Amino acid sequence: MLSFLRDALEQRDPERDIPLASEIQTELQASLPEAEQERAAALDEVIRPVVDDLAARPEVWSAAVNLTAIYLDGDRRGARSDQLRLSSILMRALLLANAAGRYVFFQGIDEWNLLEALAPVLPELDLDPREAAALVRRVDAFTANDMARGMPMEAIKRWAATHAVTARRMVDAWSDGHAWAAGLDLSSVQVLVEGAVRTLSDGVAWRDDVIGRLLQANEERRWALAATLACFAWPEHEPPVEARHKALLTHVGRLPARLVDVGLRAVARDARAHPAASIATALRLLSMVPAGDQDPMRRQGRASDVAEIGFRALLGASEKEISLPTIRELLPHVLDVPLRAGGRTLDVLLAQMAKRDPGAAEALAAQWLGRHAASLREDPADLQAVLPAFAHRLGPEGAGAWLVRTLVGPRPEVRLAAASLIARKHGYIVREDAFLALSPLQAEAFAHELVGIGVPGNIYVPLLVRLAEARADAREAVRAILMEEAVEDYPGVCREVLARWNDGGESRDPALTSLREELTACLRRRSERYGWQKESSELWMTSPARGPWLVLQNRIFQESIRAERSSGRHPLQALALRIPIARGEGTRMPGQNPEIVPLQTHSGSVEFPFRDSIDRVAPVQARIRHRERAAALLAAEEVSA
Repeated sequence: MLSFLRDALEQRDPERDIPLASEIQTELQASLPEAEQERAAALDEVIRPVVDDLAARPEVWSAAVNLTAIYLDGDRRGARSDQLRLSSILMRALLLANAAGRYVFFQGIDEWNLLEALAPVLPELDLDPREAAALVRRVDAFTANDMARGMPMEAIKRWAATHAVTARRMVDAWSDGHAWAAGLDLSSVQVLVEGAVRTLSDGVAWRDDVIGRLLQANEERRWALAATLACFAWPEHEPPVEARHKALLTHVGRLPARLVDVGLRAVARDARAHPAASIATALRLLSMVPAGDQDPMRRQGRASDVAEIGFRALLGASEKEISLPTIRELLPHVLDVPLRAGGRTLDVLLAQMAKRDPGAAEALAAQWLGRHAASLREDPADLQAVLPAFAHRLGPEGAGAWLVRTLVGPRPEVRLAAASLIARKHGYIVREDAFLALSPLQAEAFAHELVGIGVPGNIYVPLLVRLAEARADAREAVRAILMEEAVEDYPGVCREVLARWNDGGESRDPALTSLREELTACLRRRSERYGWQKESSELWMTSPARGPWLVLQNRIFQESIRAERSSGRHPLQALALRIPIARGEGTRMPGQNPEIVPLQTHSGSVEFPFRDSIDRVAPVQARIRHRERAAALLAAEEVSA
């Protein structure tokens, strides 16, 4: 192992290092004893020569531990293995062998492998305050804005619990402004206090003193830290959650306009373990929000926090098999969750709700989509992209039935959102059962709303045919739309639907047979009219300059593409051209076990509404009439209900 590390430290050579590391792994696995204590002693003996050689050179510790993690902790597929964990054993031995080199090593941490190796051994290290401060500052800098930051922070908290006096000195020095403790991030101070308080005999009194000093500072972030510490910095046998949340509410009440969001994020940490108490506290926090708070970014963040609380509370309630009747009181506060990235918190909440109360989940999803109907209309995402977990919970047929019901709901903005998702075509399947659940007024309104909102013909024509097959009371409305509008606007779609319809065999329903025959006749008459138009040269040669103009327009377009590619704004262009699949030279990726990448031909066609090219006003007026008819039918349905 020593020879391997010496060569690798001098110069990395994967072709040399990987086989040698594999041999070392195989030999160690075969020779190490099974008993845990004997195995640990044997591993200590294995790394002793390495420690003796490297202990006096702390500047190479990072590279040595990183190489050990890469080559000796991993298997041949590159996955980490917990069987050896030589990197952690080596790091522990080096840090214990040369205490003077710790500071240099901590300053050089620049790989996640080092943090992963350090985490299990950190609580054993008796660091002095300055060494610990250097380590924490480096972790702060290296893991800033990283989603995996929780792992090293949890290790620091465990260290603070086992070395509470040292952690206390660090926090006090930071609070008093000593230079050696300056630069600690507030989140790290929180971790140090939470860890130290768990084992200090006078931890609560010291925590209150820290909170008092934080409140004296004229800084909002320190006030937020004070509120968080009041909730979570408690001894190991912490008081009931109600007492902790009461302390949190007290501190948030000092500056509710700024600290309510901090309180909600704190409650989210407790929501899974204490679902009922967390929902009650969240509602009290929301009641503190000032009436004039209209900052959209703050409202969106707060809504996401509330959705997170609701999801974790439902998850905890499922695990504890308890009911949460108060969850409904939270739901109006999640409607400001933004449509895309922020919608993930609401998505998991809806998926969890759908397990317990599908009706409430579907109603909340429809209300939220209605809130974002205008944005959704411009967004190309389908249901699986907007709410993936909720769509998965419903299933394709369940999602289709829900979209059908939503399209005939009482609120126009919700109907617009449902139509936008239906127009995406993906993420749902509409069966005849979805139409059977509608009332007669809703069935007819569905046809008018679908066309009136402007769903493309390749979507609405098959749905209307399916509606006609399922509901006899909606066939007249479907017939009128197909014969008067769909045949003129989307003849190609109508022919495709008619072909699939004919492939299904003869219908036992004479009305459906009559509808099919009438649709066939309408398409034939339209084809005849189109043929007559083509025979009249006066109708087709009204723009003799159009051909040359199209040629010129295409040349300009091609020149613009070439100019864009040569502009230097595409740094990956040269790399992309070297990829075999980009050149079309082959479908096998390089390597010992080349994967075959299947190449398929994909094509698509678009049929634009024919009448839009003749008269743009008349189709818009027709859609308005459809929406007015749908609104009247749904209003009558609401009155009758």
